[in-house]
Amino acid sequence: MTGKRDACHVLALALLLIPFTSAHGQPVPDHLKCYKVKDSRPKASYTADLGGLVPEPGCRIKLPAKLLCVETAKTNVQPSPPGGSPANPAGQFACYTVKCPKTVPPTVAWPDQFGAGTLTPSTAKLLCAPGTTMFCSGPGDCPIGTACNTTTGQCESACGDASHSICHGGCCGDGTCQPGTVASACGSGGACAVCDATNQSGSACVSGHCGCTSAGDCPAGRACLLAGIYICTTECNRPNDTPCSGGCCSAAQNGTCQPGTADTACGNTGGTCVDCTSSLASCVNGTCAP
Repeated sequence: MTGKRDACHVLALALLLIPFTSAHGQPVPDHLKCYKVKDSRPKASYTADLGGLVPEPGCRIKLPAKLLCVETAKTNVQPSPPGGSPANPAGQFACYTVKCPKTVPPTVAWPDQFGAGTLTPSTAKLLCAPGTTMFCSGPGDCPIGTACNTTTGQCESACGDASHSICHGGCCGDGTCQPGTVASACGSGGACAVCDATNQSGSACVSGHCGCTSAGDCPAGRACLLAGIYICTTECNRPNDTPCSGGCCSAAQNGTCQPGTADTACGNTGGTCVDCTSSLASCVNGTCAP
């Protein structure tokens, strides 16, 4: 028993990789933290040819699992260790007892954050297999279209309650993650928005937000600002602005959309407003009339 326990301790330490901080300033979970477990699955055994430090054919792998190793980030190490270099997220593994024919593995040069030295292996004791379901701590750990259940650590399609993160990609609508690409459920992170004729930003779903691609997507009295923004605005007569949706645009540079019913600002085509009073006319149904 002592030998197995020591092997587990050695494995947990050997699997500690190097701390790394992502471009967003968050530590990368590039270490493995291992827990002793009770496995509900029945006893079973398998044979396999294994590689590693030396080829080992005919190894016997025994269930149940002995350890669960999950990825974790290591911070605030005291005292500061001498080594360190970038690494990648480590994943999750269940570790099983393994017995292989006797071999003589080579000595391994081993540098890590605790220093450099040599490791002298004896016999293989554990085989760790990656899980098909990854644990998560936030939406970035999950596939696109799912959210992280922070209580269970599982990625799920459910969202919108205190136990779930925002969706990874898309948005949350009616309690489930949605692609976020249609007007009835539009968004990128957070709750889905409904893009309809009453939405002041626009009735089209554009790049995960309610917006517009033409004046027809905007409510009356607004124009569509194109060129990468694609959102409805009251401003008009600028580069990349469409005509106003109904009414007219005030004549001043960088003007605003007007109802188009005033004698001094008349129009119903969405273009530049006309001052009917200059010709002693009145605005009738968006056109100047005597």
